[in-house]
Amino acid sequence: MTPYPYRDEGGNPHLIIIAVAFVVSLAVHLGLMMTVSEWHVDTVMLPASLATPPPRPPMHVDRMTHDPERALEDPVVAELLDSAGPGVASERVSELAPPPDPAMITPPARQPEALAGTQVSDLAVPRQPTALGWQPRQEIVAIVDKVVQDDLAALPRREIPRIERVAQAPDFVPSVDVTRDRFGGITATATRLTPTTAVPAAPATRDEVLAVRDTVPEAVTVELDEAVTPEAAIDRFGEAPAQVTEYFAVDWRLMAHVETHMPKGNDGRNYFRLRVMRRGQQELPVVPKDIIFLQDSSRSLAEERLYFCRQALKAVLPRLNPLDRFNIVKFSGAAEFCFPDWSPVEPAALEKASAFIDTMRSEGQTDILASVRALQTLPRTPGRPQIAIVITDGRATAGITESTEIIGAFTRMNNGVCSVFTLGTHGRANSYLLDLLSFCNRGASVVVTSGRWDIPKHIEALADSVARPVLGNVNVTTDLASQADLHPLPSANLFADRTLEFYGSTPAGVTNVVVHMRGEGGQARCDVIFRLDLASAPHGDDSIRQGWARRKMHSLIGEYAREPSPALLKEMRALSRQYRLPIPYRDQL
Repeated sequence: MTPYPYRDEGGNPHLIIIAVAFVVSLAVHLGLMMTVSEWHVDTVMLPASLATPPPRPPMHVDRMTHDPERALEDPVVAELLDSAGPGVASERVSELAPPPDPAMITPPARQPEALAGTQVSDLAVPRQPTALGWQPRQEIVAIVDKVVQDDLAALPRREIPRIERVAQAPDFVPSVDVTRDRFGGITATATRLTPTTAVPAAPATRDEVLAVRDTVPEAVTVELDEAVTPEAAIDRFGEAPAQVTEYFAVDWRLMAHVETHMPKGNDGRNYFRLRVMRRGQQELPVVPKDIIFLQDSSRSLAEERLYFCRQALKAVLPRLNPLDRFNIVKFSGAAEFCFPDWSPVEPAALEKASAFIDTMRSEGQTDILASVRALQTLPRTPGRPQIAIVITDGRATAGITESTEIIGAFTRMNNGVCSVFTLGTHGRANSYLLDLLSFCNRGASVVVTSGRWDIPKHIEALADSVARPVLGNVNVTTDLASQADLHPLPSANLFADRTLEFYGSTPAGVTNVVVHMRGEGGQARCDVIFRLDLASAPHGDDSIRQGWARRKMHSLIGEYAREPSPALLKEMRALSRQYRLPIPYRDQL
């Protein structure tokens, strides 16, 4: 066995090399020390001219023998008079500068009498300046901007008689007393009739409503002020009876159901839910409508979903009412109409529409604003509600793609004329665009989340819910005394198969709210007034309070989509904190 397996027995050679190097280095350093110490380095000698100057005292005063700014000798006057300088002839100087006439520069002689002054006594009263009277400016003021026309000054002045105010008078007064139908009372009209005058019964059908409008009542004794004549009334108030819009009271044809909720705490407000519906099947008959279906056929809507949309449209068209009119639009980059105008529901039109539906293919981009803007090209017939059903995924990829701009632009163009209902084809649809586009335009939205096989079922259900319109162009207001805050506004239209639902809020202590509703029932203008007794209404749960807060939030978001402003955002945040309600579509605002 080797005792040193990793090195030689003779020793390590590296140690010997290190020792030799140490000895050599020591010898070299000693030699350098001995030789360098004898070296002599000459210093650089500075020139004598750069020697340090002698020190000077801090202040040194020299005596000046003459003024440096003044010439040493006075100039020769004779030389200056004869020439203008070196190189200038004296005769040329005399031509350029002739001497002036002595008579012009010699001052007049002074008179001693002129310098004596005026003798004034010290006791004399000082002379006062002459006071001048008021001197108006003698100038013409021109009228630059004429505000009042010259012929208005010659018109006679009309005085409006003083109207006696009635304390706590209602804001809305119906033309008939609607309590007759509920309690069998006598109908009270706005005019004072004689006891011998018979009061006609309320019409029960739409034909009777139109007949009553065209029927002239018999002459009755009406007490009028002798000084007031119809001509004077027209001249005073500027409105002829022929120009007055006629509204027919339909209070007995509609019914309202109200529930209240009075939360405990420091809220300080009460809440109520109002549902409006027809009283019976024969009341307020269905009116003909104009309906249009807008189908998204862009690439973003896959072919497997577009197939079910085509099947649903083919099933819905034959179920339209006989007096309805319809049209179909497919849109991707641009909108393409099936008919140039509204088409009646006829076999030939239905066959052409079915062939048009079969041409829909999933291709191109999605320009939603251009498609809904195409609705403005169709004519509107007064008395016929206009309804649009938009079937899309809500993903705008062409034109204006910002959802807020699309909502605001179309809402301003539409101005509540067309009721827009939207249907999202899948759960990833743009719910912000679909919800707000319908909410701001008297409609509602539906999103299919269960699968593409359920698309036909949802389209058919949406079309059936708007198949029978009753009142169009509905306008809802509340009385000022109750300070009620009602939502949603603008209101949706009234359909026979849909219930109008409103949520309201009033200050604590308010027990009565008056709701005034107007609408168009075909060619007739309808008017209804609901007096809500909140004190005796049935009580509901907290869902009424949360329902009002959600609809209030949607109203603010819709208003922000039309006209964005920081004040609306601030109001949304305050509402969110008070009701612990998250702001929907926050990333879209």
